[in-house]
Amino acid sequence: MHHFNTTFVRQVARPKTHNPPRKLRPIQIAYANDISRIERSLRIGRTTDGVYGDGWMGSEAQYSVFVSPGDRPGRMVVTLGRTGWGGTDVPGRVKISFGRPAASGRGLAEVYGLRLWVVHRLDQRTFAFAARRPPLRVVVEVNPTFSPSQFGFADTRQLGAQVSFSFQPKG
Repeated sequence: MHHFNTTFVRQVARPKTHNPPRKLRPIQIAYANDISRIERSLRIGRTTDGVYGDGWMGSEAQYSVFVSPGDRPGRMVVTLGRTGWGGTDVPGRVKISFGRPAASGRGLAEVYGLRLWVVHRLDQRTFAFAARRPPLRVVVEVNPTFSPSQFGFADTRQLGAQVSFSFQPKG
């Protein structure tokens, strides 16, 4: 296993009131014995919250898009289902909200679209939303969840559905 000692360095010009503002220098990032230069500021492009590594979510998951190539609008796509669960059917009410992220924390400041559905075992469906320019967020809620351990399996997590997200910018 490789361990990297990563240090982020940002050099910022602090102009005095009597001098015109100076251009910021590029960010330098040091990786072990290598230095890389980034000409633009670092920004988070996309985040996913509430999804396990195997693609299952609990009662809530969120996907946020903060930037897109060329700052273009596009499509937000959510695929949701329980194709990985062949046990006893525990219908789950699904609410998918799409909109502008709240300024701080989770949730939405403004809702652009809403979809309701009931997910069953071995079921899957894809939902698409016409998307404005980022920032954007989709929030998926499933109620009730179920635990495979209720049906004799070892997995004790509370599962809502398997979920995947994508943002497809217009061409």
